[in-house]
Amino acid sequence: MKIRAYAKINLALDVVSKRADGYHELDMIMAPITLHDLIYIDRIEKGIEITSNNYRMPTDERNIMYQVAKILIDRYHIQFGVKIHIFKHIPTQDELDLSKDASYLHICANNTIYGTEWKYVPETNGVPIIADMSSNILSKPVDVSKYGMIYAGAQKNLAPAGVTLAIVRVDALGHVDRPIPTMLNYATHIKKDSMFNTPPVLPIYAALQTLKWYKEQGGIAAMEKKDLENAAILYDEIDRNKLFRGTVAEEDRSIMNVCFVMNDEYKELEDEFSKYATAAGMVGIKGHRSVGGFRASLYNGLEMESVQALIKAMQDFEKKH
Repeated sequence: MKIRAYAKINLALDVVSKRADGYHELDMIMAPITLHDLIYIDRIEKGIEITSNNYRMPTDERNIMYQVAKILIDRYHIQFGVKIHIFKHIPTQDELDLSKDASYLHICANNTIYGTEWKYVPETNGVPIIADMSSNILSKPVDVSKYGMIYAGAQKNLAPAGVTLAIVRVDALGHVDRPIPTMLNYATHIKKDSMFNTPPVLPIYAALQTLKWYKEQGGIAAMEKKDLENAAILYDEIDRNKLFRGTVAEEDRSIMNVCFVMNDEYKELEDEFSKYATAAGMVGIKGHRSVGGFRASLYNGLEMESVQALIKAMQDFEKKH
């Protein structure tokens, strides 16, 4: 387990951001949605029963997080539900209407389906922020001290699916009297150094190699520079090309997931372009099944040559029409 400890202690928090005292970083085998459930079960709070919680999430009944919230807590407060705003932009600080007695604010730092991303950390007047960073973790420096907890699946920018990352404020745990199932108690995993159960060795080893590679490339600041450049040239082409348009307010566009559709007058060409792009070597260009259109995921491992290849396909397709 020396390899695993090296990855955890010497690299993980260093590459996320500056180190922050009072936090414990965990490798876990549970899916990100299970980590989300643990937030309620472990009651991340300051010694009081949760009375309400703020969410920035879809209010669609099919949304899994929405279903979990209704089951596990008595009162919740939805911020900017999809029925109103269709996730075309991130609420500004002035637009947020946070519950004063909330135990925490939950945000999805980057929405892979709609292509929106939080570019700022909201001011909450002391309410802890719980952030799902599954799809943009390690794409930019993060000040961990501004969050009560960060959790993320590894499968985007860290390792193959099978391991998850949780960074938790230690003083946020252990403030409830009721029993918590052993496996669903963060304190269990802290005490056992993330080895309460058999760890997934291969994804953890892959995470180690990825973290070492990040440091060799210049760290997360270098990843951020590359990611911003990749996203910029693709968004520029979307805005220039007569066939396409973006779906998100410019200031809130995701750097990781670029979502776009055909302009209304060319809507009938969507299937044709999808096939054209596939024939040109583009993989997974279709948008999420719930929203349609197109989505280019520009995770850290993607080189600019791949983005340029997509841009060329878009330009060549435009010439045909």
